[in-house]
Amino acid sequence: MKPHRILKTFKGSQTGNDHHAFLEGDEKPLSASLAAIVVPLGWAKPVDGNARGAEEGADGRKRELKAITADELKALGELPSKELRKAAAQYGVKAGITMGKQAILDAIAATAEATE
Repeated sequence: MKPHRILKTFKGSQTGNDHHAFLEGDEKPLSASLAAIVVPLGWAKPVDGNARGAEEGADGRKRELKAITADELKALGELPSKELRKAAAQYGVKAGITMGKQAILDAIAATAEATE
């Protein structure tokens, strides 16, 4: 999922099984399938990865997102699952206990500003 700026409030589904309200002015990650619908309609626009800065964490406080290199992502893959879930928060990823390691790594890669 890639971050998008919501330009018009709408209700949508990321997976086809859930329904959420996307509010005008918010920046939210959108699945490729949802973005394929709402971007052409002008309801959302992709956010340039270089423009990312502070993001609100689960505790409601703003924090700076860390950039990640390919080597750092590989090193995260070596961590035990519990430690990987804790590390994911540094990249703005809320990793639940039911998420597999690869899903967490994919979410980090999609959320963090990739640098090489």
